[in-house]
Amino acid sequence: MASASWGLYWAYQYAWVCDDAFISFRYARNLVEGHGLVFNEGEHVEGYTNFLWTVMIAAGMGLTLDPVWLSIVLGITCYAGLVAVLLWASRHGPGGLSTLPFAAIAVLLHRDLQVYATSGLETALFTFLVTAGVLALTIPSRPLVLSAGVLLTLAALTRPEGLLVAGLAGLWLLAVAKPGWKMVLRYALPLLLVYPAYWFWRFDYYGWPFPNTYYAKSGYLTYYGQGIRYLWLYVSTYYVLWAVPLALATLLWQAVSRHKLAAQEGRVLLLAGSLVLLYTFYVVRVGGDFMFARFLLPITPLAFVLVEHALGILLTSPCWRLAVVTLLVLGVGLRSQPYEQPRQRHYGITDEWHHYPPDAIQRAQRNGTALATYVREPDMVAGFGGTRAMLVYYANIPTAIEISTGLTDEFVAHQSISQRRRPGHEKPAPMDYLIKRGACLSFTDSPPQAPLKLIRFLGTDGTEVRATINYYDGEYLESLQGREGVEFLHLPTWLDNYIKTTLPRAEQQEVRQLLNFLDDFYFQHNEDPLHRAALLQQIGESGRPSQEEAGSS
Repeated sequence: MASASWGLYWAYQYAWVCDDAFISFRYARNLVEGHGLVFNEGEHVEGYTNFLWTVMIAAGMGLTLDPVWLSIVLGITCYAGLVAVLLWASRHGPGGLSTLPFAAIAVLLHRDLQVYATSGLETALFTFLVTAGVLALTIPSRPLVLSAGVLLTLAALTRPEGLLVAGLAGLWLLAVAKPGWKMVLRYALPLLLVYPAYWFWRFDYYGWPFPNTYYAKSGYLTYYGQGIRYLWLYVSTYYVLWAVPLALATLLWQAVSRHKLAAQEGRVLLLAGSLVLLYTFYVVRVGGDFMFARFLLPITPLAFVLVEHALGILLTSPCWRLAVVTLLVLGVGLRSQPYEQPRQRHYGITDEWHHYPPDAIQRAQRNGTALATYVREPDMVAGFGGTRAMLVYYANIPTAIEISTGLTDEFVAHQSISQRRRPGHEKPAPMDYLIKRGACLSFTDSPPQAPLKLIRFLGTDGTEVRATINYYDGEYLESLQGREGVEFLHLPTWLDNYIKTTLPRAEQQEVRQLLNFLDDFYFQHNEDPLHRAALLQQIGESGRPSQEEAGSS
């Protein structure tokens, strides 16, 4: 009870919703509003990897529930369900370990499982489904085969990796199940009935065999060096994970030497053990994630189950068992602290929870409300990156392009990369593509310091939103000129003043650099031959064509 109170208390205290969650929330809102499961109306791009989670959020939004609080409630419910499943499984453990449910206690004390009990992402749901589905198959007397099939089918609908888990469990059943095909068929029936129909629907709807996020994060490439660093950072934080290899060796020795591959020890070893190893290899292969621990959390409870079963075999004395379990539990709670400073990074990996102060969502909501009146035109297109998905969600910008890695944009996601960098941030949107799409503005964490490229939106309550002007869209910016709450440099007026006061004494090199910048930023997109001619005259190149004229020739 003390561990349960501790774990649930901290899951609630850590409750948060990260920026990426608002991508799913926008898909859910568009679905509820009748636009389809899309990020931008009319653009069929699968910019999420959590279909079931997104549909669950959409169902709640259809009942007028706030997606932020709905995601928190669902996440903590899944976390509590995970603990309940581990307690239930401990009752069936070898050696009567039901009085010392190490796996459940370890999950309750595991700081990052507490953190990702919420986050707005599908992590808690996926971890619950994977753990419950696998453990349902390890009951020695009567495995819950159909229940496991349903749970792992739901896991496959929650994240693409769930199909890997479901497939491995099916192979395990083929290897150990008796009487054989009938049990395998009962297990596979939910998956065969649901998943092919789902896959063909999404392929027809989105046009690609994998989600857009798979291409955006280069999941088809190997990144072993970064993956090893990701794994090392995790296991060096939680000392207790070093007991997992020992647990695997113990279970293997017990199962082989005593011919108990069909017994409980053998079931746990073959299924949970192979899943932990294979899933860890998969995470290492793709390079892990930029969020610390998140990709390894779904198999962490099963790793604790392996340790729990090994303890039941090795320690027959209740006193020794209590002493060792106590040490291991301390190894979960007394972890190292790799992130001593907020926003600190190791190998490009960050403790994402630290990036979101308690008022982050309220601030984004205020900023989005203030911004909305300026960006709601039906043809409005804007880029966004960093932690600005919240802002885009609340401002409800009609067409928004994720520019950090192209999660929601097909063109950006399918770019090639020449050098691996921080996972999930390797494919920024090219500026020429943003210009082609008509994305006049971009909202990021780091707006420009250059006055000509900066625009500020000011709310009546003191809120301020800064954005980058990607190119000077005269028609849009003229519509903002003079409106209360918008501040930017009106470029025609600025050029008038520059030509009158500064140009006569400016160096030719300075003017040439300014002209090169303005050709890309302003003159290429606006008819203003008089101002351009004045600049050309100053550098003695009055016959120089514009970029558009040079390109057409």
